[in-house]
Amino acid sequence: MTAAPGGVWVTYRTGMLGQGVGLAADTLQASAPESLSYGSVYDQTMGVSISISDDVVWVASSTGVSCADPTGSAVRATADMQIGSPVATNHTLYATTPTGLAIIGPPRSCFE
Repeated sequence: MTAAPGGVWVTYRTGMLGQGVGLAADTLQASAPESLSYGSVYDQTMGVSISISDDVVWVASSTGVSCADPTGSAVRATADMQIGSPVATNHTLYATTPTGLAIIGPPRSCFE
């Protein structure tokens, strides 16, 4: 669970699949993404992890990492890299990898 402006993001697994959903603070109803379909950034095999930092929603999964606007409604960029627990500060992304810590310069579009 990750606190977000106007609500909270939750992630959950359902067997071999997992999803991330933004819930509105006032109703706890799904507010983002607009649709969940298998293979989308928010619905992946083996689940997703979501964090918010630098006013960006970061979504990591077994297929890569994506950045989205603060509401999660518009994915800004996606990269094919295996990372977990992404956190950004000063436009630098820090994340875990199978071999340790990664320091990544994400695309400028992540912060626009």
